[in-house]
Amino acid sequence: MAFESIAHKILTTGAERGSVPAYAVRDGDRWVTTSWAEYVSQIRDAAKGLIALGVEPPMSVCIL
Repeated sequence: MAFESIAHKILTTGAERGSVPAYAVRDGDRWVTTSWAEYVSQIRDAAKGLIALGVEPPMSVCIL
């Protein structure tokens, strides 16, 4: 079995499951879902932000 990074697996799942909920967060007494397509978009936006801050290979960051 070939190695897949977490990033690769998320992007693949996003492409395969676009409109399916990826995660949900509580908002008061209800749960708000985010689709896989939106989740991938959020990840790409975060990556662009890190690049804009000057993060580049082989630098490491910790995101909590």
